[in-house]
Amino acid sequence: MKGKKIIAACAAGIMTAVSAVMAGCGGPQLPPGASDDTVVIEYAVVYDTYNLEVYRELVDTYNNGQGLEDEVYVVPKYESGTMSNLTTLLARDCRYNVVTLYEDQFKQIAALDYLLPLDSYLTADVQNAMQWSEIPEGMTNRLRFNATPDENGRYTAGTGTNLVALPIGDDPQVLYYNTEIMGLRDIVVISVAEEDLEAYNAEHGTKLKAHGYAEYTPEFIGGDLAAEASLNEKGQSVVKVFNNRIPMSWEELRCLAKSFQTGWEDYRAYEYGYLAEWWFNYGWSVGGDCIGWNEETGEYELTVTQDTDNFLVLADDGITVNGTEYAQGDILFYEDAMYLNNNVSEKTRLTEGDQPSLYIMPSQYDAILEFESLMVPETAEVDDGNYGYGVASPDTSDRSRRFLTGNDCPLLNEAFSRGNSYAGSALAGKWDMAPLAQYREFEGGRVYYADGITSGEGKFANEYLKVIGEAYDGEVYTGDVKTAWNDTPIVGEAVSCSRNYMVAIPRNSDSAEYDASMKFVSWLVGPEGQKILAQGNTMVPNQTSYAMSAEYLESEDRLSDNVWAAAFASQNSDIGDWAYFDQSTWINNWSSDFNGAVRLGQKTLTEFFKGVKTAANNALALMNLRIYGR
Repeated sequence: MKGKKIIAACAAGIMTAVSAVMAGCGGPQLPPGASDDTVVIEYAVVYDTYNLEVYRELVDTYNNGQGLEDEVYVVPKYESGTMSNLTTLLARDCRYNVVTLYEDQFKQIAALDYLLPLDSYLTADVQNAMQWSEIPEGMTNRLRFNATPDENGRYTAGTGTNLVALPIGDDPQVLYYNTEIMGLRDIVVISVAEEDLEAYNAEHGTKLKAHGYAEYTPEFIGGDLAAEASLNEKGQSVVKVFNNRIPMSWEELRCLAKSFQTGWEDYRAYEYGYLAEWWFNYGWSVGGDCIGWNEETGEYELTVTQDTDNFLVLADDGITVNGTEYAQGDILFYEDAMYLNNNVSEKTRLTEGDQPSLYIMPSQYDAILEFESLMVPETAEVDDGNYGYGVASPDTSDRSRRFLTGNDCPLLNEAFSRGNSYAGSALAGKWDMAPLAQYREFEGGRVYYADGITSGEGKFANEYLKVIGEAYDGEVYTGDVKTAWNDTPIVGEAVSCSRNYMVAIPRNSDSAEYDASMKFVSWLVGPEGQKILAQGNTMVPNQTSYAMSAEYLESEDRLSDNVWAAAFASQNSDIGDWAYFDQSTWINNWSSDFNGAVRLGQKTLTEFFKGVKTAANNALALMNLRIYGR
């Protein structure tokens, strides 16, 4: 549909009145006050059951408000679930001026050069109107792609490449938990962000520490929480506290999950304590991934069991490693960590001494070992003499059903948007959200202790969380987060996997309407559009200031009391492996064993990796894309 300015020649003749022109051409009836120079653009909207009416409100609000000032009128085309024949539609003379894309479509379409680069349109005024600085770079960098191959014949994406789409929201993974079961277990649930703990303790006379889940002696915790004591697995009188605004550490999650499987006193046992298909938050927390760029070969390689060190930045002013700038508290990317691992003298200089610039973190192997152990039975070996925890089901295909029965499992890793269907289930009103687990270290070493068996099969059955306020080996366990010489907390990154919702301007749409399309897109991505889209609860708003505001977090439309957990996750989210490249065939050679035989305890991690490494790396060599910033 070309030449859609309302001053157009129609079969009935030339008509300059807005309503007459549009009616005569069979077009839309423009609102009162529309300019004779109004440009009509078409917007392909992909919706689901929960947000169709929100999109209708979005378009109507623009057309009757900002659109009048912009002299732009939007005609929506609503498509349920997915946009059919999208690649064909974008190939030439595209009728749509603005399209909705899913993340697993994005790179395939971007590589065909079907999306208009947008950086030149982001003037200072446009960025200010969109509150561009409030959108996390992690969202925008995912939408960057150069469709012209580099000197090595590769497409490039990520940091420093062309922005070819804009984020309209994020659907991160969160930890769902059963609030009823928490109550039945006498677990006190609080909502206090880490930076607010000091103020909370001062107000309530308590001594809460920065834990997602912890047990305290009543004498230690004090204040109004001291009266909430109940028995733990060891028969101790403790105050059990779940803080839904602080990520649990790896050990806290696994020990809490195990406790749900254990029955004592009046507490019933559940089949599993935790359900999760995805492992991304474990690897990313310490800098690992399933792939990494090998500078020597110029190829990506499978790194799910990489056993080299990762690094946390301690330097007060940050540090540059291998040409990449990092701030204090950052975790190094894989290729920069490998640069140090391959340059021993440089690694030693930065990690040793009284005031090191970097702190050595667990490897990707450590992260994968911990995650896979959650599902491997206690009687099976995960790898190298380490046996499973058996706290999560190895079969994740029915994870939502298990969670929603209220009888099988109280903790679930799932997408924020799934809460819409959960809100209409039998578990409605009995669940909430929390952040996913994160690597965290605490003073006094491990946050658990072993009672009895110390090695070999069955070890985990005898592990218990330390109680804050109790003495272990002559030292009172304080539960304080471990810090470095300059008070940098020794914690990994809290990173959630997510699916990004985005809009783009097709390169093959009418170029005369690019500017009009950008006006609408800027409004859509900006605060007014975001506030409307947020009502559908299928995505977290892209602007940090709004996503973390009381207006959003306490809205009557919110999915759960603690939608803060989803907003927190969106501040630092990343794409799953299905969307790394323009195709996902590179996953086929290893994912079935990784998600099956390993989790069932039928193959150790070493056996798994040995069997798939060559085929996986050969498949990766066919992925003609270099991703910067991951």
